[in-house]
Amino acid sequence: MTAAQCERFMSFVSPEPMSGCWLWVGGVTTKYGIFRLGKQRKAHRVSYEHFVGPIAAGLDIDHRCRVKTCVNPVHLEAVSERENVRRWAATITHCPLGHEYTPENTYLDEGRRRCLICRRGYQRHYSRERWRSGGEEYRAKRRRWNQDSYRRCAQRAQTGMA
Repeated sequence: MTAAQCERFMSFVSPEPMSGCWLWVGGVTTKYGIFRLGKQRKAHRVSYEHFVGPIAAGLDIDHRCRVKTCVNPVHLEAVSERENVRRWAATITHCPLGHEYTPENTYLDEGRRRCLICRRGYQRHYSRERWRSGGEEYRAKRRRWNQDSYRRCAQRAQTGMA
């Protein structure tokens, strides 16, 4: 990157003094900053390549600060995709409905953490709905069985077989 390109890049950076992040204030797509350097590229990758060095094949750039618009090279690290996803998943502490993932409230479903409170609520709801939707049909069937057995008992009583 030439000095003019570096100056243009830095014109889109706004340092945030509390966290140390360099926030990207230029164009943003899919939550990441974009910078045109011959072709459109992700700003955090341009920053890493300029200030740190080339990114090895097969590695992703992880934002250690967890701010996707940060382009501070100190906050960026080249890691494998698996490690990047593992670090991201570790930041999720609650289920989508807000229940905390604790050892007592968490189970694994095909390698993913799931919330037991939500599962139990879903099962209760599902069983109630199943009973309600099929309940009337089931109760009518029970009445027919009772009526048939009553009829059979009455016929036996009339014939003296009871």
